[in-house]
Amino acid sequence: MPERMKKPRTPMWPARLFLSGLFDPDRWRSIFLILRRLAVAALLIAATWGSLEIKRRVENDRRFQLTHMNLSIRSYPDWVTPEIQMEIESSQHLGKAAGAEEPQGEDQALSIFRKKALAELRGDLLASAWIRSVPRLSFRYPSWPQDPAAPAGGLDADLELRRPIAAVKWGEHYYLVDAEAVRLGAGLPAAAFERSFDRLRAPAIIGLEKAIPGPPAPPERGEVWQTREVLEGLSVAWELFKAGINWRFPQEPVQSINIQNVSGKIYPLECEVVLKTPNFLLGWGRSPVSLGARLLPVKQVLENLEKVLSLPEKYAGGGLIRLDTAPLVRVTHFKDPF
Repeated sequence: MPERMKKPRTPMWPARLFLSGLFDPDRWRSIFLILRRLAVAALLIAATWGSLEIKRRVENDRRFQLTHMNLSIRSYPDWVTPEIQMEIESSQHLGKAAGAEEPQGEDQALSIFRKKALAELRGDLLASAWIRSVPRLSFRYPSWPQDPAAPAGGLDADLELRRPIAAVKWGEHYYLVDAEAVRLGAGLPAAAFERSFDRLRAPAIIGLEKAIPGPPAPPERGEVWQTREVLEGLSVAWELFKAGINWRFPQEPVQSINIQNVSGKIYPLECEVVLKTPNFLLGWGRSPVSLGARLLPVKQVLENLEKVLSLPEKYAGGGLIRLDTAPLVRVTHFKDPF
């Protein structure tokens, strides 16, 4: 009996194949994984774009740009005059160096969210000759969204200022200078310098034009005086400042320090440095940094100065009182440097 032939399998039609795939769990699982990955990728792209857009808008918001923030100095020392305060606050421009132009374009604006923004701002502040250091600098963030009733954003700073101890007279102006011989600000007319004396108690260093005919121009703000005569006068001013002479004797302060005869170039036998108070001419002798020999050490010269200022009635009588001798000597015939 012949072997029965197997019936051939009928080919699966496309529709039938599709219908069979609808109930395949593995195929649905693969489709689900693909869709989930696409959805996650879409969400990540949308979130990234959204965060970048928010970042751009916030950085370009004027409330968060340093050039539009107010800088609040926590407190100024008592010696700071309104003119000095105005000069300090006008010499710094938030987010840019003093004298720089306003940043052009949104990308150039310095935002508080910019990396090292505080370091850049501190550098801008230190560009002022008046500011020695910035011990503390902090932001005050504005409200978000903007609330008219909420406090505005800004910056708070503690500043260590350079203290003027004298003013060098050059031409018709007086240039304030600190103990390191750094020129601090703009030249002051005589009237403005006189108004500032009650607060600063900084004597004028005068006689430079006579000591050096055609003296070199003053240094730029923040730079150091190099003239030898100025440095000698400044060394005397520093000793007066350390001893607090102009604060301890407010009725008889040292108003000026004359340096025209430094090194005895004009009058070899006269005092090299002469002080002037409202009622006395006082011969200091050679300055603390003079290369020549001194008759008395600085400590004894200061003691003699305090003795005269403590008893003005006793030492009244005109002439020049030599502070560099023991005992004190009054000279009636001398070349008046004033």
